[in-house]
Amino acid sequence: MPRILADAAPPPEYMGLGLAAVCVCLLAVVAAVVLVVVLVKRSRK
Repeated sequence: MPRILADAAPPPEYMGLGLAAVCVCLLAVVAAVVLVVVLVKRSRK
């Protein structure tokens, strides 16, 4: 039996945590971009 493939494949729980981490990172990036845009618009007034 190929144990390398079994060890390389992460369990579903880690896959769920990975997806959650990616979603959180994307939300953080979007929030940072929105904050920068708002600050730039306020500073131009």
